[in-house]
Amino acid sequence: MVHIVIAGGGPSGLYLGDKLSKKGINDILILDPRAGNYSRPGAVDVSIFTQAEKGLQAVLPPAKSDHIRNIEKSLYQYSLSQNIRIERKQFVRFSEGTKGTKGVIVAYKNKDNKLIEELIPCDYVFDCTGSKRVLVSEINKIHELRGTAKPFELTPVSKDVAIKNHLIAYIKLDQNTISLADHSKISQNNLLFNRTTVEYTRAIEKLRQFGWTEFAFPYCHNTPFKDGKTCVYIECPDNLPTSQQEVWLTTVLEIVTNQPIVNIEHLISKSNHPKPYFCSFAVNPQRLNTFTYQEPELPKVVVFGDGQIEPNYILGHGIKGAFKRIDIFAEEAMIYKEKIVYLNLANYDRHVNNAIKKHEQEIIRHYQQRKSYLEQTVFAAKDYYKLAISQAINQTEINYLSKRLNEILARTAYYLIRNVTSSKTKQETFNELLTRRNLIIMHIGKLTQFEQQEARDQLQQLVGTFTKLGKEYFQKGNFSFAIKVYEEALAIYSMYREMKQQDKFNLYEEIVLIYCKLNQLKNVFAKVSEALNQAEKPSELTKKRILFHLVKATYKNLGLYQSPIQQFQILTDFVKIYQPQQNFIDNHLALSLKVELEMIKQALFFHNFSNLTLASAAGQENYMNTGPK
Repeated sequence: MVHIVIAGGGPSGLYLGDKLSKKGINDILILDPRAGNYSRPGAVDVSIFTQAEKGLQAVLPPAKSDHIRNIEKSLYQYSLSQNIRIERKQFVRFSEGTKGTKGVIVAYKNKDNKLIEELIPCDYVFDCTGSKRVLVSEINKIHELRGTAKPFELTPVSKDVAIKNHLIAYIKLDQNTISLADHSKISQNNLLFNRTTVEYTRAIEKLRQFGWTEFAFPYCHNTPFKDGKTCVYIECPDNLPTSQQEVWLTTVLEIVTNQPIVNIEHLISKSNHPKPYFCSFAVNPQRLNTFTYQEPELPKVVVFGDGQIEPNYILGHGIKGAFKRIDIFAEEAMIYKEKIVYLNLANYDRHVNNAIKKHEQEIIRHYQQRKSYLEQTVFAAKDYYKLAISQAINQTEINYLSKRLNEILARTAYYLIRNVTSSKTKQETFNELLTRRNLIIMHIGKLTQFEQQEARDQLQQLVGTFTKLGKEYFQKGNFSFAIKVYEEALAIYSMYREMKQQDKFNLYEEIVLIYCKLNQLKNVFAKVSEALNQAEKPSELTKKRILFHLVKATYKNLGLYQSPIQQFQILTDFVKIYQPQQNFIDNHLALSLKVELEMIKQALFFHNFSNLTLASAAGQENYMNTGPK
């Protein structure tokens, strides 16, 4: 049996293996199908090498440059020198139910290129597969099949990630462009880079042709190496085609550096083929709720590195933080005779959470600042576009500039609405809520996708605020105004169909309940019918409650009204709803409403509603207004 299996041979997996080896554990197996063949793009701070050497108390093999792949190569070579087993295999699943052996099933290709599966018994298995979280996903899958709650949950670190798509490129640039193209050297107060009206608006319109939705220039950061080689990180639009990546990069570099032409030179490999050094990736850092898992039939699972919390690449703190948290693990684990004999998983979770807090706060602060910067540029762009329209020389130019200005006005109006609301210390009045709702819905179509999602969240919060206000009026006995408030909340769902429509049925239930309390049966029938005829369907529980109120109200009014004409009209309206819902009512409410349903069915029989076939109304007397006789 192997004591420790590490899934993933990137920086975290290799450093973890090296660290535990230094602590005296020899029985370690690192699994990675790409072991020894490292080509991962990205640059790292040179201090990473110093940090690794300090943590391992060793001198690592020298690296050619501060690329991620070079820290991987250096750690890999050191692992081999320490006789740590590294095999080109990958985790497939846990050996749950496999002859009672705790371990993992791994796969590899043999010399005939045939895929072979192998059982590796082990005490511990460590997830160092980064944001893929291969072991985490498998544990959750096991619980899903069992029908039990998943132990691992992912949550976004920041709600302010306005631009998720990024591009990394390894290219050659001249030194002047490298210097000019680094946003870290540009004051954030210089929102529009001192461009003239024409320069700025033309630059933005160029970017818009690629699907860029902002009025700021894309963030651009580069890490230069020798001989003009550089690693460029750059924001890019969602769904940017691969064929457009180089054109996008060139366009952004020309705009950011304010140069008419930027020449990009591809790096050439030794075989004289262009290296595929353009790589797009999404960034929306997430974190796990817990980092360990234990049950009797499985090896103990611990998650490390980016699997715990994903980094922001601009901040460059991913590997640094991962190494620090691995050091915490090495200190927490009690090691005796080359094995981990005790590990308090709860303590380890707590210590890692404390270590992650700084990492989290850095990410949250970064995205708050970037979001604020993007919004400031929208306000700044308003004057530029107004001036550009006044200087336009033809109607075509006026038209597209005016269209863009309308978008700017909508977005700035939305920001003001949102910011004023968030700064309020007292509860908004009903009229203030109405105004905010109407303004958000008026402008939402002109917002970016990120802002539309934010606006949807605002509308969802408005529903909650309306609902809370409605309940306050209900508790005060002001039923008519409570209904008005609920109806305005309900209107949000019809005014903006992108809202999560399922949530509206709770409002229908509140309105039906008030009409029942007011004994306005006509309105009960109308609202229940409206709710059940929606394209979306309520949850079973909400539907039961709505129909419960319907049956109760019908039963009550049949007892109040003695006139056959009035009773007939009540039953006529009731049957229209009851007939398509009869099976549901009989299956879910027959016991709780036994007396009420029996009385209603007797009344139906008395009034000749044979098999619930709807008879023509004998009269149209309004039973709600005449009162009981």
